[in-house]
Amino acid sequence: MEGLTLKAVREQRGASQAEFADWLNDGIGRSYDRARISRWESGGEKIPAAVANFVRANSNAAEGKLVPGLREALLASSDKLFGVTSNPPAHQTACVVLALANQKGGVTKSTSSCNLAFLLAEMGKRVLLIDADPQASSTQSLAVNPMQLEAEQRSLTHFLLNEGADPVHFPVKVCDGAFDLIGCSITLAQAEGQLKFGQTQGDKVLGERLAPLKPSYDVIIIDCPPHLGGLTESALISADQVLIPTICEPMAVLGVPHLIKTIQDVKRRGNPKIEILGILPAIFERRSTIDVQTLGDLQAAFGAHIKVWDPIPKRKDFAKAVQTGKPLFAIVPKADGIETYRSIAHALLAKAPALETTNG
Repeated sequence: MEGLTLKAVREQRGASQAEFADWLNDGIGRSYDRARISRWESGGEKIPAAVANFVRANSNAAEGKLVPGLREALLASSDKLFGVTSNPPAHQTACVVLALANQKGGVTKSTSSCNLAFLLAEMGKRVLLIDADPQASSTQSLAVNPMQLEAEQRSLTHFLLNEGADPVHFPVKVCDGAFDLIGCSITLAQAEGQLKFGQTQGDKVLGERLAPLKPSYDVIIIDCPPHLGGLTESALISADQVLIPTICEPMAVLGVPHLIKTIQDVKRRGNPKIEILGILPAIFERRSTIDVQTLGDLQAAFGAHIKVWDPIPKRKDFAKAVQTGKPLFAIVPKADGIETYRSIAHALLAKAPALETTNG
């Protein structure tokens, strides 16, 4: 049992650390004090097995009941989604395409996209980031002016609609040349209608336009819009891997099964190679009982089928980094969460074995 779970149990009981110690002592015949409870909760001392067993046997919180029904709902969705064994992964090409998708906004898709692009570039990989969100969050956070891209006809809108234009014209260098970006502006929202997404030619146009660029890159990252419309579906049809960022709020994670179902539909309909790289909990507050329990619910529901990465803590530095025009890890190399992102980067490269030994 983790200290955060123990704290959640105590808080659900409405007990102070001293009162909680008394409850344990009465139950298992020990003489613990408030200081010992504090060390357990902070992770400074391992929780004895006898304590963990007693807490599990006598607390609903340890079984994920702080938000009634959440775990049951997620488990039911998981059973439906993974009841049938999926097809074995198809052979991967040297260039691996990663889509970051979630129909909910504010879950760090753009933040994660930019920081992963930087870390992969730091590892010696040739990286192209595609901003497919009409809000242009990745574009602007990397100090690229969306309106200038429009004026120069180098935005993703022109990339998709102007099939006669050479794809190599569109990437721009960002982050002091560390990696490339095809940025966008609000005009991208109009492209969905013009491309007639939902029809075969519209769904596949992104992949077709990216094909000539693949020999020039090791990794292509697609920052998807906060909906499951045509742009996201086109990105999923183009992708080898999908990372699902989410926040640890009940209403947010209840949308995860729907996204997984969409990915499975895409896998059946037209992209058999697509796989889910994992679920990335973000903006996580360890002191929040709800966050802790929701993370546990995600792990219980999907952990046997999909990697649930260590959570990215909430911190103001991610937002402040936007003012510098660089990802946070470019200016704070030891920031909290970097190890999780590094692990994701390595896992992504492992999906395309040729990349593990090339270019660094």
